[in-house]
Amino acid sequence: MMLKALLVLLINEEFKFQELLLHFLSFFVPCVPLRVRRHHQRLNRARKERRIIIQKPQKPRRRQAIAAYFSQIYNRTGVYPDDFESLFKRIENRISMARMTTKKGISTSLDGRSRLLLVLQWLHEYLFYRVLADQYGISKTQVFREIRHIVPILYQEIREIELPLVWPSWDFSHIGAIHGVIDSTPCFRERVHPGQALYYRGDKHAHFLNVQLIVAPDGRIYNVAITLGHNNDQGSFKLTGVDQLVEASELYFAADRGYHHYRLIIPTPSCSDRWNNQQKSVRSIVEVVIGLGKTWEALNQKFREPPEIQVMVILTVFHLLQLKLKQFPLRFLVDL
Repeated sequence: MMLKALLVLLINEEFKFQELLLHFLSFFVPCVPLRVRRHHQRLNRARKERRIIIQKPQKPRRRQAIAAYFSQIYNRTGVYPDDFESLFKRIENRISMARMTTKKGISTSLDGRSRLLLVLQWLHEYLFYRVLADQYGISKTQVFREIRHIVPILYQEIREIELPLVWPSWDFSHIGAIHGVIDSTPCFRERVHPGQALYYRGDKHAHFLNVQLIVAPDGRIYNVAITLGHNNDQGSFKLTGVDQLVEASELYFAADRGYHHYRLIIPTPSCSDRWNNQQKSVRSIVEVVIGLGKTWEALNQKFREPPEIQVMVILTVFHLLQLKLKQFPLRFLVDL
């Protein structure tokens, strides 16, 4: 009975310890040698396959392929090369640290820039792990680890969006003065369990996170807030506290008919066509910003990762977009 219990315990032990102990038991238990032979066969087969996998990537070709990727940084990541370099310098020390509390650093076949390029390409193109693994000559497990390691660092380090201390006012001839434009958009995802009802909304017939944006009339992003998918636009407006913000700061935002508040300027049938057309033209800037954000396929496609990763991805993408909008505003101070 003790030998049987010991054999059961061996299943959870390391291969080397299990191998030595099975050799020792083979002298006393007649039924063990067959298991030992089968174990050796499986172990040798696994070692041969592992050696083949290690020898499969050809480093010179991999370096040439990755060097070609760097010549296409903007097409692959949606980030300008200068911004890519400044971003890498900002997080270089953190991505070189160990993932866990150990003295050793990260052992990887890719350098820091290649790892950042991989993650930004995943955000922009949202490729499957196996596709990225083939492109960079690494395993799917390493792709998974790099994404889970670097995305939270990007989320913490990139902080380009903030509410203004003094809200500038934009005056228009028909609708008057406004301080910003607000709207929401869904970012769809796979079904979540448990709690899938919190992410589902009947009119969309899908699971998603609701992303609410406040942007300036020139396109710069003031705020990004995320709520669960079962909330509509008005519910997100109250949950995020924007209704209290506009009252306390005496702000006026342009919005669509999904919102209602006395400080929101929405299309009104009783007003003239010229008034409504100008309101729509001013409000269209937030739709343009949403469309630019969804050029990153991680926001446009159905997300496959956990909701916590999706939240960090959404915020990271809009912070990266803000880098562009600060350099190249979508509109200038002109009367529409």
